[in-house]
Amino acid sequence: MYIKMFQQLQKILTQVVKGIVTLAFTPLKLSFYAIKLGLQAAQLAWEQSFFGDKDPATIKALQEGIKETKDDIIEVAEAATDAG
Repeated sequence: MYIKMFQQLQKILTQVVKGIVTLAFTPLKLSFYAIKLGLQAAQLAWEQSFFGDKDPATIKALQEGIKETKDDIIEVAEAATDAG
């Protein structure tokens, strides 16, 4: 009886600690991804401007990178929602 209660308590505490850690690192992750997205957007703007090469392969790669970064931001937000 006590062993089962202890195991349940341990499971609950583990979930709480994981949630707290996730919530603690969420602002840091979001800041990192926001900076990354800003840099990628600036690179894309440069590439598409008259200063850039207008290379279609580079532009496509940058657009894909921006989409991946946006997806990462969504994943972080969903993880924070699940943890909270």
